[in-house]
Amino acid sequence: MMRKWFMLCSAAVLIILAGCSEEEPVAGDGEAPAEKEEETQAAEEVFAEAKQAAEGVESMEGSSQFTMSEDVDVLEMDRTGEIILDPLRLYHQVSFSELGEAEEIEFYLDGEEMYLLEPVSKEWIQTDMPAEVEQFLGMFIIREPMENLALIEDAVDKMDVEEIEETYVLSLKTDEKEFRPVIVEMLYAEIGESSPDSEEFQDVLTGEEGEASLDYELTLNKETYDVETITFEIELHDNQGELHGQATSETEYTGINTVDSIELPESIELDPNDL
Repeated sequence: MMRKWFMLCSAAVLIILAGCSEEEPVAGDGEAPAEKEEETQAAEEVFAEAKQAAEGVESMEGSSQFTMSEDVDVLEMDRTGEIILDPLRLYHQVSFSELGEAEEIEFYLDGEEMYLLEPVSKEWIQTDMPAEVEQFLGMFIIREPMENLALIEDAVDKMDVEEIEETYVLSLKTDEKEFRPVIVEMLYAEIGESSPDSEEFQDVLTGEEGEASLDYELTLNKETYDVETITFEIELHDNQGELHGQATSETEYTGINTVDSIELPESIELDPNDL
């Protein structure tokens, strides 16, 4: 199932990256240059405050939902959990499904130790960390705010910003080809894959097929500049304009620096050598 997941996302990447090297004029939106410059500056200033706030994140709790579809193939993933960043300790519940097959994972990470709830016996077992630990963490763990901000940072100068009640909302809606690398980074972050800048994708960067669009929204607390929610929708179309693939993501941080400790269940049987 995992192999098909990666094949699905790789196929999407081929469409997204196609045409990145083409130069196209950027259509104006009718906004006066001075007004647009002021809004760009405002977005960049708010984003800079958000990055500064994200540097102070020591723990967090929240949830994340991700759905990706291509034709009849649909991948769905739900993640909820708590994380303490340094030293790393976390608890997560993850459910995901593809082609009608569903799985659930419940686990703790405590430094380099991993504890997994065995789905049949419902007993906690100590297990080895996956060999591809970074890929595992990318797939199954809610990303910290700084990682999510880094994914969209290259597009901040094109974002709109507005104040809604007690929040700042930064948004971007575009199908311009200059943002395709940003879209690729977002998809790869969701599936825990390597960077799209890897050598295997260099030849694709000169392609000329397909279209991709991004609808992105970042909500910040107006007082603290902490990230509250991040949502995005990506659509991929072939050369005939037919919808080829779609991805949606919703991340909510219900608490920033609110997790003081994450205790392992008493039922976990530790290795005597670790005591």
